[in-house]
Amino acid sequence: MRPKILKTILLLLVLGFLSSLLFSPFQYDETNQGYRLANDVEIEATTEAVFDYLGNSSNASRWSVFVNNIQPLNEGEVADGATGSKRRCFCSPGKPGSYWDEEILDVKKNRLRLLSIYNLKDFPVSMEGLVTEQLYEDKATGSCKLTFSLVKQGKPLGFFEMVKLKWAGYYVAKVFKQNLTNIKADLEK
Repeated sequence: MRPKILKTILLLLVLGFLSSLLFSPFQYDETNQGYRLANDVEIEATTEAVFDYLGNSSNASRWSVFVNNIQPLNEGEVADGATGSKRRCFCSPGKPGSYWDEEILDVKKNRLRLLSIYNLKDFPVSMEGLVTEQLYEDKATGSCKLTFSLVKQGKPLGFFEMVKLKWAGYYVAKVFKQNLTNIKADLEK
């Protein structure tokens, strides 16, 4: 091949790589001092109904394309879905042995549920300092706008960690979108 063609191919590869980072669903968020990815959906149900539905761990298998089941870890000590509640999330049968743990850090009834994600096992990509937000917003129509977000907090990321996070964002955004679609369908039937 001629050097000009090789340079063109190399330039296109570099531009494709940089574009994938630039347009990743994970973007730096000044408010949270970290990277944030978010998806939302409007559900024709009350905010209270949506909040209660997501607070019940046994419902996860109905709506999640990634979680097969959730096992409360401190059952009897703290109510499922309440601040301080801990649970283990097992992946779908296609990923046997993969799981992570969550702790609910904060709950504002019918407004917010904030969960830390830790102890990731058997994942090709793993990272510390992940927090998930479930935001619930009343709409004038009586419906609920539900937002799922994933935030990477903590120490600044090195280059390879940032690349890993940004590329994983494409998959996470797809999972969030499908999960939100499933929640909407289940609550609106």
